[in-house]
Order: sequence, then C-alpha cells, then structure tokens
Amino acid sequence: MNAEQTPEQQALNSLVGKWTTEAKMIGADTETKVTGTDEFRWFPGGNFLQHRVDLYVGTEKADILDMIGAYDKESGSYPLHSFDNTGGYVKLALSIDEDGIVTIGDGKAFRSVLTPAYDGSTIATRGEKLEDGKWVTFMEGTLTRSEDKL
Repeated sequence: MNAEQTPEQQALNSLVGKWTTEAKMIGADTETKVTGTDEFRWFPGGNFLQHRVDLYVGTEKADILDMIGAYDKESGSYPLHSFDNTGGYVKLALSIDEDGIVTIGDGKAFRSVLTPAYDGSTIATRGEKLEDGKWVTFMEGTLTRSEDKL
C-alpha cells in the first residue's frame, strides 16, 4: 500500500486480504453451492485494488480478475473492470456507504452487496437481480478471512 493514499482509497482497506468463500445460488428448484477464495490486494503503487476470484459454482470453474480504480467524486463510486476465464468483460461501479457496506454492480440489472463484520473477520455477501422493479436475492454467503498472509 502507498502511504500517499487518499481517504477514499483507504476506505477499501476493509476488503484487503485473502478470504475463504462459501455461498449458495438460490434457484427455483435447487440451491447450488459456491466455494473457493477471494483475494483483495493493492496493485503496486497503491492506486488500484486488485480482486482475484477463484471459485466453483457447483461444478463450474470461475476465475475472475477485477481491477478497482480511483474514486470518482462526480459519480461517488470507483470504476471496476472485471475479466473472467470465459473471455467475458464488464465495467461496473463499486460504492461504499457510511456504514462500510460495499455495493458492486451496473445499477440496472444486478448488484453484489458486501457487508463487512465490525471485527473484520467476515464479509456477508448477497447477489441480487432487478425483477419488476425490485431487487431479488439470487446468491448469499460469507467470506471468512483466511489465516494465509498475502
């Protein structure tokens, strides 16, 4: 991390670390398990936060690399560029409210809500999609801070 980070960059520090991820996809008929790891670390220089995701959604492998950019005062969010192992790319936005709750999404169709515990040991996570003007949960789980050091 760079000692010259802005307060907005420092607000992302609650995410930094290696996390064990356990969740479930909530479907019409079944619940699919999600297991793996999430890792947040500062990119050299401390200006960008790198997020690596290594998960299984059921039996399907998901490798994702997110790069979180500098805070944009006009939008009140951080740009997030997401790349996955299938060749997919999407540009999203990450925002943090006054309680430290992190929301990642496109603002139109889906979002992920991350709620860090006060002691920093876990992050509750929830995936939601917009249906008929209402946010509906399709995934919920927990990230638990790993003992592994970065």
